[in-house]
Amino acid sequence: MANKTILKLLTAALVFSVLLGTQSLAPAKEEGQSSSQALRVHLVDIMNLRGDKAKTFIEAEEKYDRIRQEALERINKSQDQLGKLLSSKKPDAEKLKKLISVIASDQDILVNTYKLRRDETLAMLTPVQQGQYLNITWKWQQKLLEKYKQPKTGQKSKKNKEKAR
Repeated sequence: MANKTILKLLTAALVFSVLLGTQSLAPAKEEGQSSSQALRVHLVDIMNLRGDKAKTFIEAEEKYDRIRQEALERINKSQDQLGKLLSSKKPDAEKLKKLISVIASDQDILVNTYKLRRDETLAMLTPVQQGQYLNITWKWQQKLLEKYKQPKTGQKSKKNKEKAR
């Protein structure tokens, strides 16, 4: 049960991470601006954040992005090591345990940053702004999920595979 919950949280975290970096879901970005920066500017505009509040909002977003990026980099390195270790004829159980622990710890960091960022962001917003923030991010998540449900070119969808049987 706990493993399923962790997997669901990790999946949501990764989806949201991709969401923030997805250009097609963010507003048009200006020259030299990343997709996540464009999204932040859009959120600041929609929520009508000004001055110090806008600055604090953006700083919080960037802080958690940095933490997530560092965790993702560590996870990628650890996954490479794990793949090599698992491909050996007789993987060392102690090395596996240690590596699994490191990966799980970084996954926890990744998942927790989404909750921490959300809580920190909501704490600085009015109830109306909180609603706007949650509504906008939810809509983007749904669009992203729909995008990933569509079969890639050359692949049959689940429905088409069933029809072919």
